[in-house]
Amino acid sequence: MKEDYLSMHVNKPTPALLITEIHPDNYGRDDYEFFEIYNNSSISLSVGNRDSSADYHLLFRYPEDSRDDRPFELETITILPKQAHVFWLNTSGQTLEAFNRRYMSQLSSSQVSEVSGNIPAFSNSEARAVVIVDNLSGQEVVQASYQATDISGGFGVHFALPPAGSTEQTVFLPMSPATPGTVYAEQSLQTGALDTPIPKVVISQYMYDAPAADDGKEFVAIKNVEDKTVDLSGFKIGDALFLGEGEGMAQFPDGTLIHPGQELFLSQSSFIFKAIYGAVPDFEFPWFSTNRLYDDPDVPTMLDANWSTGEIRLANNGDKLLLMDRHNRIVDFVPYLQDITYRGKQYRGVTARADGNGQSIHRISQSSDLRTAFRAGPIQRPPKRIPVSPSKLLLITEFMYTPYFDEGTNEYVEIANITGETIDISGFYFGNKVEENGVANKAMYNFPEGAMLAPYSAALIARNAQAVKKLYGVTADFEMEETIDSVPKLLPNCDWGCGNFQMANGGDAVVLLNRDKELVDAVVFKNALCMGLSSHPGVFAKGHSLERVSAIDTKNPAVDFVEQPHPTPGKLLFGPNGDPTLVPRPTIKEEVLEVSEPKTALVASPTIIDSSTGMPDALPANVPSILIKAEWRNGSLVASNRGVLLGEALDTVKQKMLPMIEINEHFLVPYVHQLLKTKGIDDVFILSRQASIIEAMRTWNNEYRGALRLSGQTLPKKKRDDAIRAIRQCQCFTILVQAEALSAEIIHYFRSRAITIWAYGANSELAIHRLAAIGVQGIETPIPEKAVAALQAYQLENSTNQQPLLIAHRGVCSLAPENTMPAIELAAELGIEAVEIDIMMSKDGIPVVIHDYTVDRTTDGSGYVRDLTLAQLKQLTANRTDNSEWEERYKLYPDAKIPTLEEVLVYAKEKELILSIEIKTDGLEKQVADLIRQYEMEPHVYLSGFNPVVMAAIQAHHPAIGAMHILAGLSPHGMTALQFAEKTARHLTKLGMFSMPGDGTMTQALLSYAKHRGIPLVGGTSNSKASIQVKKKRGVTMIYSDYPQWSDQMPICVNPIPLYKVVKEGDVLNLAEMGATVHERSGVASTLRGGIRIIGENDGVAYTDGSSLTALKAGETLFHLYHEYEPFNYETEGDPAKLPDKWRMYSNPVRLVVLNKADLSAKRLVEVVQRYRQDMTVIAYASLLSLCQVTFLFEKWRAYQLAKRSIEQMETALMKYVAAGHLTVEAFDAFQAHIAILQEEWK
Repeated sequence: MKEDYLSMHVNKPTPALLITEIHPDNYGRDDYEFFEIYNNSSISLSVGNRDSSADYHLLFRYPEDSRDDRPFELETITILPKQAHVFWLNTSGQTLEAFNRRYMSQLSSSQVSEVSGNIPAFSNSEARAVVIVDNLSGQEVVQASYQATDISGGFGVHFALPPAGSTEQTVFLPMSPATPGTVYAEQSLQTGALDTPIPKVVISQYMYDAPAADDGKEFVAIKNVEDKTVDLSGFKIGDALFLGEGEGMAQFPDGTLIHPGQELFLSQSSFIFKAIYGAVPDFEFPWFSTNRLYDDPDVPTMLDANWSTGEIRLANNGDKLLLMDRHNRIVDFVPYLQDITYRGKQYRGVTARADGNGQSIHRISQSSDLRTAFRAGPIQRPPKRIPVSPSKLLLITEFMYTPYFDEGTNEYVEIANITGETIDISGFYFGNKVEENGVANKAMYNFPEGAMLAPYSAALIARNAQAVKKLYGVTADFEMEETIDSVPKLLPNCDWGCGNFQMANGGDAVVLLNRDKELVDAVVFKNALCMGLSSHPGVFAKGHSLERVSAIDTKNPAVDFVEQPHPTPGKLLFGPNGDPTLVPRPTIKEEVLEVSEPKTALVASPTIIDSSTGMPDALPANVPSILIKAEWRNGSLVASNRGVLLGEALDTVKQKMLPMIEINEHFLVPYVHQLLKTKGIDDVFILSRQASIIEAMRTWNNEYRGALRLSGQTLPKKKRDDAIRAIRQCQCFTILVQAEALSAEIIHYFRSRAITIWAYGANSELAIHRLAAIGVQGIETPIPEKAVAALQAYQLENSTNQQPLLIAHRGVCSLAPENTMPAIELAAELGIEAVEIDIMMSKDGIPVVIHDYTVDRTTDGSGYVRDLTLAQLKQLTANRTDNSEWEERYKLYPDAKIPTLEEVLVYAKEKELILSIEIKTDGLEKQVADLIRQYEMEPHVYLSGFNPVVMAAIQAHHPAIGAMHILAGLSPHGMTALQFAEKTARHLTKLGMFSMPGDGTMTQALLSYAKHRGIPLVGGTSNSKASIQVKKKRGVTMIYSDYPQWSDQMPICVNPIPLYKVVKEGDVLNLAEMGATVHERSGVASTLRGGIRIIGENDGVAYTDGSSLTALKAGETLFHLYHEYEPFNYETEGDPAKLPDKWRMYSNPVRLVVLNKADLSAKRLVEVVQRYRQDMTVIAYASLLSLCQVTFLFEKWRAYQLAKRSIEQMETALMKYVAAGHLTVEAFDAFQAHIAILQEEWK
């Protein structure tokens, strides 16, 4: 009977047995290779060895070469009708349990057989086949073969029926996930590949990094972009690419339809989604965890796809989303923040980021290039919204989330009754934990019984009533801690959230609910999310609050609240008891000057100030500023260097160039101010040789910026320090110095003390190039077009002549305990010039060096610093850290103590260290000022802090102390980037403080705006080489870091080389022969590694191939040398990353003079004297001219010995005149170059 049945099916269109799957590549290991056979008949059939009594046996075949078939060996098994059986090449003795775990299957031992024989593993790179042979007839029933292109790691092949008259089964699904024991219905019904089209359903939006904790807040949206409804039954979506992975894959339930244009939202938790986004999702994922604590009966739950072992959690540093149809074909695949190869195809991932900023990632096109198809943007919510009505009873009216000093105790929130009736708020909910379900470490409280709010009155809620009273002088109505007995306590509601009520500076939400948990009011700021409400962009500066301006509640904090620079806890700005005069009036300038500047690759390139004479018809292009000298002539203010009235000059340049008005007579101050006021100009520099004039102008208007002009060709240390004191006394930052007095070392001296140095007297292209090479920050020149051309000559990427100064944050705290003497001493030993420290006040009024408000984190003690005397603090060991990577190093300092500010000042003065002193509290203003003055450290110290009031109080005691305002505030919002830059710069100018802006605040517009206005900007703490590199490329030249030792690999400058080189036609200058060296931080002069560049007008005078320079014909040109280095292309402790970025720094320029034979005469020395007449005094001019003429006569008479003697006298005179300041270095080099070639000729 069976034999008859089998004979009927040999070589028939529908074979009795089918090979339905071969899975040859197990993603890195071959322990689980298998193939699957399906009984397509209506009777049980057996499979065994060739010589057994079984109905069939199996062969392993090489379909593309002549190697013999190899029989599989196995125990005879029976396959039931319409059932599949798995044949496993278990080469390493794995268990069936392991097999099932690998493929997420549930096969029993009766469904799986192990096969063996002389069978190699299935190849991953060549064709292989499995053949079923009828034992009775010896005929082949079917063969299933695959090519290398049909498979990849973790994916095999599914097969369909063979075509009529053939035994070769066709490929049904290539690159297909394994389904051992399961056969698709179509496999036994059709020949050829699966022809059901893949629907056009795409991943349209995803949230991978929600603000604060991600738990329960992540979501994915998919969209039907077809014109017909798609049945999603059995479709899968998740972040698990391979079977058995520890990530998640969810499946749509049967009957799920998505209509044309419809978008479905899939949430981790429906309850949390509703609370955060204010809308109802279409599905929630099936897993219970911290992402989903409870089931929402109103929202359908997806199914676990039995694909992987985890749940869908989208990684913040890069992950992937996979949407598959019911046959596990890819419908859409979106990797993000990573590139990936999957199923044999290379995918370039989405590059758009939304790192905890409250935005999601959106598909904006159907492009196959994911890098352009997605971008970050505001969250697009599902259409079913949860209504939020404006409140007409209670409102949150003010909140302080970033107070001065201790944020853990000084925050507050104010709520108000805006009705004429008393409201009982007993049992009302108040907190910053938006979602009742979830694990975020935030808090919810209830108001105590009997809590009443009178009509039109405010209630102040403090975390710590005592601290708020100390800082603001107001007693809170409720508090969360127990610090004042008379203040009622809020009751923690741990069923909702028993975490920490501390509003996050990066964004948070504060909610007020009634007893029934219905929303009364909520405020959302920065990147926080709550009920889908809009958020306020946040405050501009620390110590500012956000305050409601009216009782009209739009539920849009950006409309309802304003930034309050003078917080008013307990007071309302509106209503019968309100004071509208307290409403701040923020100003945003409509017209802001955006100056043009040269296009150059030189980062932190100098700004240019035009000091030419006359008022040109057309202002110079790409020149930001213009010098205008104010004088009084014939009863009028005139621009003496421009030949017009001062008012006319200002009208000409208004909104085109930055005016720099030089005033050197005190009586002009009120007249100039009145003129500027009349013309509405305050974006202006006041330049003077007298600091008192700058102070006087700023007394009239503190938005005027000041710059001090110094005279003289030398700058000894005392003169530098006096200049720093003088400009800081004016609360300004910019000093103009004669070009000849400047060197790279002097510029660095000023820059490391946050003083901007501009040069004047750059009267030649050579001088301009020299100034750019030594890192000057501004150039005042009568030839601005030459300065533009000079800067544009720098076109090699990553060019710099200002290495960033890495400031030792809390000392070298990566190598020694932070804010201790060992960390500060280590900075001095390593040659680090500047150290940052933090100071607090001890109980007995001594400024001590410690960062935190408590000693808990950094010492073996506990308690607030303010509650411990100096003697008690000195008993503590200060070698603790919360950085596990530093613990062992810190243990090497068992005697580390908390130092006093005085101890640090004494050491810093001895070692000539610069100190950045962050002020962490108030009450120490006079002590700090007195100590700095006592040790004469004013030029070498600057204050820093979030509270400009305290720093200004210290400066009031001693104005020569500089200050840096830390702006960890917002980025541009409601204004253009240029308006934001102007607002920030104006704020700093009025304070008289430079700044450390936060990363969001330090926009490119602000960097440019501040550069041209002389305002130093400092980079915040950067503890990776990549972040330092980014700031360096943006032109930031002072950066705080826990790893200041990394600056070892950044050379200081190329050491000076002669400014003149005189050669003959045909001469060749080789780079090696020039002997150029580089000044390293170790003090060693290393060999320059780079090349030669011609930077002046050449006209065929010379040619360079980069390593040598050939003089072609008589004439002159400019060239310089460049040094190439890779500062971070090495592994370091704290950051093993190797950054191959190549940087270039430059030597001073060299004027190349090429002479022909006819020009080789001492008469050229006379020409040099005439050329450099303006660079020497009358004494030097007369003496050198006489010596040159005498030398020329001796040469003419062929009296060479006398000529040589005259030359020796000239060289002696040159050195004497340079030392006395009678002759510039530039002129000296020119003489020396000509003398050298002349002496060579005389030989």
